[in-house]
Amino acid sequence: MVVFGIGINDASGPNFDTAIFRSRYLRLIDSVRAVNPDCAFVFITNNDSYKAVRGRRRRKRYVVNTNGAEARKVFYQLANETQGAVWDQFEIMGGLGSMEQWCKARLAQRDHVHFTIGGYQILGTMLGDAIIEAANCPISNYNIKHSRPNKTKEGNACYTTTPTATTTHPVRHKEPKAPFVRY
Repeated sequence: MVVFGIGINDASGPNFDTAIFRSRYLRLIDSVRAVNPDCAFVFITNNDSYKAVRGRRRRKRYVVNTNGAEARKVFYQLANETQGAVWDQFEIMGGLGSMEQWCKARLAQRDHVHFTIGGYQILGTMLGDAIIEAANCPISNYNIKHSRPNKTKEGNACYTTTPTATTTHPVRHKEPKAPFVRY
């Protein structure tokens, strides 16, 4: 299994092109498949981010980077094309504009792109919990056609998150629909 969690810097520039972004990922996927044709892929969407702009008097201020939402769509396309999975970090952290809340909580750096150690620890714990939960749920309980979890005999849906002390943080105001969307 290869987990791709790259691309935040690629999507930060003013000339971001989703076609180029996608083609670069496909080349990388092809390189991996050349060595391991049966490799499974997990794509971590880009986090929300801001862009630094210079205003009057050359003051730096930050504006929402809408490229993150566009990159997110590409990750879902790639997962669909490779029969991979997506861990939607963009949605988990709160969606467009949520990075400001992470900065205020001191979980993201002042550049409004990267996280602090505490922010990375929270996201890492959430990803780890999602991987463990997905590994413990039989694939037969997952409805691949509709990308929605099926109920098990006990009535629990696989691949959904249950907020716990390790996965819930006051900054995150949206609960993800599922930690992984499989194709």
